[in-house]
Amino acid sequence: MQVGYLGTYFMIRSTGAKLFTGSVREANETLYGFEWADGEVTTGSAGLGFKYEGVPDVPVVNRPPVKDFDVHDAPRREARAQEQMHAFFSTGVIADPCNGQGCYSPTRQH
Repeated sequence: MQVGYLGTYFMIRSTGAKLFTGSVREANETLYGFEWADGEVTTGSAGLGFKYEGVPDVPVVNRPPVKDFDVHDAPRREARAQEQMHAFFSTGVIADPCNGQGCYSPTRQH
């Protein structure tokens, strides 16, 4: 079972993890109750959203993605996310690989 879009934000907020200010928001939503991170996170945890071209916006209800548009593992295949993971595992620092501009990708990578 995968964690859906709404569940991901619930987990980030309820665990006290920070959310990068440049995190992609579906339908330009307003998010409340988060501790925001503008730069590197050196303690605790952080969340970051990615958006892929050709993938429809998430539904406004909490249900799993349609199989043809499932991007659950897409960020870990993307160079920016891999750089973020490498930096974290090497230094313990969580950085926003998209520099506050939102992580938009032209296509998802299979």
